[in-house]
Amino acid sequence: EFGEKVFYRLHEDKHKFDERWQPGFWVGIDWKSGEHQLLAAEGIQTVFWDVLSYDYDAQMSPEQCLEHTRKKTRPGSIVVFHDSQKAFPRLRRILPQLLVHWTDMGWECRTL
Repeated sequence: EFGEKVFYRLHEDKHKFDERWQPGFWVGIDWKSGEHQLLAAEGIQTVFWDVLSYDYDAQMSPEQCLEHTRKKTRPGSIVVFHDSQKAFPRLRRILPQLLVHWTDMGWECRTL
């Protein structure tokens, strides 16, 4: 039953993934049981993130998003930003500042 649901959604939405898949996108996956291996068998790379920028949250100011993201980010962090109209007002202000901040710290930034 689970496998059928995953494969249905995977094939329906495959154009959205670019061979990567964010855990939590589909609710109900039991990672301990190895269900994620169904995705791996389809060639989907699972990516775990550790910092959410909250750029999508209209209740947060750009300054709050910036400070939160700066505090939570460590070397090796994977930070989630959203490419949506809802997030853009905050994203366009915080991303350039964060990239400068991280570069000044000697960190190398990459996209996935």
